[in-house]
Amino acid sequence: MSRRRVKDERGGIAVLSAIVAVALFGFSALAVDVAQLVNEKQELHDTLDMAAQTGAGKLPTDGAGARAAALANAARNDPTATPTIDFFCVVGAKASGATYVVDATHIPLSCNPGPAPYTAGSYPGLSCNSRICAIPCVPEQGDQCNTLRARDEKDVPYVLAPVVGINEGDTGTLTSVACKGACGSIPANPIDMVVVGDRTGSMGGAIANLEDAMKGLLEYLTPAQHRVALGTIGRSSSTAPASCMSDPSASETSGPWVPVGFSSTYDNTDVSPPSNPPALSPTDPLARAVDCIGNRSSSTGTYLAAPLRAARELLTGATVRPAPVRKAMIFMTDGEPNEGTSPGGGYPWSSNGATACNNAVTEATTAKNAGILVVTIAFRLQDVRCNGGSSALVTERLAAMASPLPNGTPSKDDGGGAGPGCNTTAEQNGENADGDFFFCTPTPSALEPIFQTAASAIVQSTRLIRLP
Repeated sequence: MSRRRVKDERGGIAVLSAIVAVALFGFSALAVDVAQLVNEKQELHDTLDMAAQTGAGKLPTDGAGARAAALANAARNDPTATPTIDFFCVVGAKASGATYVVDATHIPLSCNPGPAPYTAGSYPGLSCNSRICAIPCVPEQGDQCNTLRARDEKDVPYVLAPVVGINEGDTGTLTSVACKGACGSIPANPIDMVVVGDRTGSMGGAIANLEDAMKGLLEYLTPAQHRVALGTIGRSSSTAPASCMSDPSASETSGPWVPVGFSSTYDNTDVSPPSNPPALSPTDPLARAVDCIGNRSSSTGTYLAAPLRAARELLTGATVRPAPVRKAMIFMTDGEPNEGTSPGGGYPWSSNGATACNNAVTEATTAKNAGILVVTIAFRLQDVRCNGGSSALVTERLAAMASPLPNGTPSKDDGGGAGPGCNTTAEQNGENADGDFFFCTPTPSALEPIFQTAASAIVQSTRLIRLP
């Protein structure tokens, strides 16, 4: 081999080595910058998650505040973030043939995007899957929204890759969605709950609706997380058969106010969305007691404070799970107090309706001081007063029982109606969507969605979801 040829080969190798070195440096530089891009993408995603959850915490009543809170939180975590914020009303879906449509019974209880019909034709951008539907919602138009979406993307300048002609990367559009409340299905947060239902004679035919509401509530809940006990107005029989432990007592002085203690085996299907009709356990005592609660109404009076105390005693007893399990009760009644006889057992009572109402407020306050969330439902109580005349409205007392405010001040007239109570559709819609713990309806068929919304109010959580 000639000396010249060796020299040429060495020169070629040097050139090739230089090319390979440049390529390797380029790949290395690009790898470093891509790694930085991935990091920036994750940080932006985290920023949007926090912004969405912060903003959703102010829903459904303060859309403007939700937007401002989301943007402020994003700016604190990343001064370069400029997310786009929009809103939805997320509710349950129901089957309609081979497709899924909006379950309108959740409106306006969970959120209110505007008038029906809730179709894509009326609400462009509406979408459903087998569990939930997302309806576009505009707070500036007076809509009450329960879901906030934050979207953003970012150009990330590269540091080393420009040597190979690549100056920047793009995170792509990132999205975070947070929903407050039920959002189509109650979150699986651990709860010990007593549900007290009024099945006195004044319920009439609506007692069947109460049964449907309670059965629907049990299928709506998650047995592994939500333990439920049953309370009744009036008392249940102390000799009730195992097949119907809610069978009413003929006596105002004997029989339990809470005939069935905590159960976590009431629903052995636990499907989402709930089946219609609900498919509960055929052997669980709670499921069986709820299934027969509409068989026969109670012949005794309407006692308020006594079943409240009984529910509180169960929720503060030895069978309650320790924190962080939440303690709560849902208390539903359709009438002013009618407490003609001492129920015995040290339970509070009064033949004076005004005093009986005040006793119920006192019992609720005691329960709240013990860490129990009190949710109340008024059924067909428009203009009904505790003791007739000019005494307090029963709805006002129920609202005070459920008030989250330290002074017990109830919310009222959230729908802009004239006078306290739930007399007009506007008042009902406003009261039931105001974010507190008092609900009302004069309509039997509305009991089922109101019970479910009351349960979701107990959770009061804000969580990240994925839109359909």
